[in-house]
Amino acid sequence: MAVFHGKMVPFNDPNDPSTMHNDGADSGVLLADTAISSGLLSANITFDEVTDKTQAGLILWSDPSTSEIIVAVLSRQPWTGPMFVIRRFDGKTWHDLPGSSGDGSILRAKHSYEVQVRVEGSTATMTVDGVQVTKSFIPAGLRQSSAGIYCFSRTKVTIADFKVEPERPKAFVVMQFTQPFNELWTGVVEPICRNKGVDAKRADDDYGPGMIISDVVASIRESAVVIAEITPTNANVYYEVGYAHALGKPTILIAEKGTKLPFDISGFRVLMYENSIDGKAKFEQGLIKHLDAVLSQ
Repeated sequence: MAVFHGKMVPFNDPNDPSTMHNDGADSGVLLADTAISSGLLSANITFDEVTDKTQAGLILWSDPSTSEIIVAVLSRQPWTGPMFVIRRFDGKTWHDLPGSSGDGSILRAKHSYEVQVRVEGSTATMTVDGVQVTKSFIPAGLRQSSAGIYCFSRTKVTIADFKVEPERPKAFVVMQFTQPFNELWTGVVEPICRNKGVDAKRADDDYGPGMIISDVVASIRESAVVIAEITPTNANVYYEVGYAHALGKPTILIAEKGTKLPFDISGFRVLMYENSIDGKAKFEQGLIKHLDAVLSQ
């Protein structure tokens, strides 16, 4: 259990730094020793009192060197309004991510809020007391970092049963569903991802009568990395690569050696492979290095 003893603190008026106010609130950050990029965070949060400067929640991502954090909070703030918010502090200013909901004026004291946040790639979903309350998109996803607890209050906040449950990152693999690409998938890409602790899913694992573009979009957003085989000109593959780049999603492009790349992607780094025993070994080494680089970001 963690207990934050908030207090009233002075602060400078953001519109007039020369003016000092004495009715601010104290803030605190507690980082866990468990790193996470995908997984589930949970805690029970209880406010001793609720004022117009009250918020507390879970830290999804942190960078102590710049003081930047992304948090999912229960909030009552006069300048934000929503009760359920995923926010980013860039070291100077707070920014609310799209998807906030609820009315902060109904935030209750003495109630134990059961808060859960699931992070998958670029998607963070917040659930409170068993009800999904907000789902926000985080550009480029979250790099692995320490999770934790954030509080901003004039009074006591109690955080109980705080848990961090990391999950294996996901890779979304796009390629043509024919030979020899099926062999490339089963013989190289999927086994290497599995050995690196990454759950790889190929697009055709989901394609079927009910598969729609929103499913592809969701799979890309929820992945930590996209791996795309671009040897043949395939409209579906290029659409998915374009969407991944638009999100800022780490993308590993692979192609058979000798492939003439389209002008649009000729400037990107592409991992080339040869269809031979020696070529397979070099390709495996290259893919491992690319995955290590992505997962260490």
